[in-house]
Amino acid sequence: MQVIKFGKNNQGQALLEAIVAFGVVALVLVALISAITVSLANAQYARNKAQATKYAQEAIEWLHQQRDTQTTGWSGFYTKAGATYCVNNLSNYSSMTASSCSTNMTGTIFEREMTLTGNVASDKVTALINVTWTQGARTAKVDLETVLTKW
Repeated sequence: MQVIKFGKNNQGQALLEAIVAFGVVALVLVALISAITVSLANAQYARNKAQATKYAQEAIEWLHQQRDTQTTGWSGFYTKAGATYCVNNLSNYSSMTASSCSTNMTGTIFEREMTLTGNVASDKVTALINVTWTQGARTAKVDLETVLTKW
């Protein structure tokens, strides 16, 4: 039977190996937690962007309906062109007053604004719908644009 003796050069080797192994495991765990955190933030952003797009599409559909149902016709619809409106709630088109949003849509993190630009020569109104929300330290935004014409 042979006895293995540890010399001066081998005394701290096991401890050093344990420290290195612990360091590698800690690095892998930090990388894994960071990847999960980024993944969750991206999923939340995607969910918010999809909801914001839905709100913008809803405003465009409402605007089409308002164009078609104005009792004053195209001229009544056209009078709102040239301004920005807060359309957090889709109220009566004829009673809208120009203003930018300062509060969120009820029960959400979103603000919805509509800018109408008119072109008298071609009987067109361009509508730009902006839906914004705060995500972490940044403000995110979805823009949809449509052109409405006189029927």
